[in-house]
Amino acid sequence: MVLGVCLLAALTVWMFPAGCGRTRAPLTEGVELCYRLSGAPADVAAVSEQEKAEQREKLIRRTENALDIVRRRLEAAGDLPVIVLMGDPGEILIRTAALSKIGQQWVDNLVTQLGVLEFRIVLSPKEYEAMSQQERRRTDVQIMRAKLHTEGGEEPRYESLYVQRNDDYHLGGKHLKRVFASQDEFGGPAVGFELTDEGAEVFSGMTTMQSAKEGRIAIILNGTVTSAPVVRTKIGSRGIITGDFTSRDVEDLVAVLQAGELGESLVFVARRRFDLKETP
Repeated sequence: MVLGVCLLAALTVWMFPAGCGRTRAPLTEGVELCYRLSGAPADVAAVSEQEKAEQREKLIRRTENALDIVRRRLEAAGDLPVIVLMGDPGEILIRTAALSKIGQQWVDNLVTQLGVLEFRIVLSPKEYEAMSQQERRRTDVQIMRAKLHTEGGEEPRYESLYVQRNDDYHLGGKHLKRVFASQDEFGGPAVGFELTDEGAEVFSGMTTMQSAKEGRIAIILNGTVTSAPVVRTKIGSRGIITGDFTSRDVEDLVAVLQAGELGESLVFVARRRFDLKETP
C-alpha cells in the first residue's frame, strides 16, 4: 500500500537547460539577491580577538553548510542560470542574468524554507482525553489544522488534529533515500519518497502500531500538516506526500527535500545589480 500521505574571483555558472547536459557559460552581469542567516550578527562581537576569530570561523562554517544546500536546491529545481556564493560571513549571494518579480518569489521560496519533513502520530480524541496533562506536555501534543480534499470550486475545509510532535519514532527528512514526482489517488500532483533502511524500519513500526487501530499519521512540511491519512496496513520504505500541490510545487519540494533541510533560517536582505565588467 502506498501511504497517502564576497569572493569576487573568476566566476563560472552552471547552466542546466532542460533535456541537455551541463554546459558552462560566464555570467558577468545581472541581478544579485542577498540572504543572511537569521542568527548571524551584523558584527561578530567577542571579548577577545581570539574569541572573535573563533566566532567568525563558526559563522563561516554555518554559511558554507547553508550555501551547499541552497546550491543543490537551485540546481535541481530548474534551468535558471545561477551562481551561488558566500558574501560576508553569514551572507549568501545568488546571481543570475535577469529575474522578474515572480522569479524572485520562486527563488525566495526555494532558498528560505527550512525543508523540514516530519511523520508524526495523530491521536484520536478519545486517546487525547485519556492522557494526563503531564503526558501531553512530554509528548508535545499540539492541535494542528489539516486541509481536507475538496473538489474544484469548493470552499476550503479543514479539520483539527491532535498531533504528537515528540514521539518515540523521530521519523523525518534525514531518513529520505530518494524523492520524486508522483500522483495521489485522485490523479493530482504528489511527492513520492523512498526511505533508507533505518527509516523503513522506523516507518514499519510506526504504521504497524497505527494500523492496528486504524489510526492516522500526520505528514508535516515546514510546520504545516499536508496530509494525515488513515493507516490500514503496515508500510515499508515507500509512500507519497499529498497536499494542495501544483506540478511546480512538487518539482520544488522534490528539489528541497532531496537537498536536505537547512539548519537555520535564511532571511532576504537586498536585491541589487552587479556588473563584473565594470570592476577595475
